[in-house]
Amino acid sequence: MQSNILIPNLVLKDGNLVYQIHHEVLSALFNLCKINKRRQEQAAENGIIPHLIIFIMSDSPQKKYALPLLCGMAHASRNSGEQLRSHGGLDMYLNFIDDEYWLVIALDSIFVCLAQDNDNNHKVEQALLENDAIQKLVNFFQNCPERYFVHILEPFLKIITKSSLAINVLRPPRCYCLDSIF
Repeated sequence: MQSNILIPNLVLKDGNLVYQIHHEVLSALFNLCKINKRRQEQAAENGIIPHLIIFIMSDSPQKKYALPLLCGMAHASRNSGEQLRSHGGLDMYLNFIDDEYWLVIALDSIFVCLAQDNDNNHKVEQALLENDAIQKLVNFFQNCPERYFVHILEPFLKIITKSSLAINVLRPPRCYCLDSIF
């Protein structure tokens, strides 16, 4: 990774050998990055995000490494957050809220991206307020099983605390399931 040779060679192809190489590379990258924010930032700067998204979207077995790496990158640095935003990371996080295992992490990652949003341009907030993003959030809250609702309240509170515009868009009647919160 340090020499920038590793990441460009992750282009998806078929075959057992390619699968094994992807497994070894992502496993190593996961272990190198999971506790080191600087390495996460380096991986983002060197173009890993589109590859992680491909592994996740293709429902590859490598998703088990790609998902935590992508979610962890939101916490690495402002630069990593900017890389995520430019490669559709926010959309990926919004897609993760449908997965009960990743929903809390996804909401927390959305908050981190929102918190790192540059005060002058508010690109993350603007993306979060687009119709598709709002509809995903509304659908999520309307269909969220009770057993998970208590777990999502903290990251949701962080999001609406950071974005007054999100409060206005998500308040009832648009999202009637949040009546008791507002």
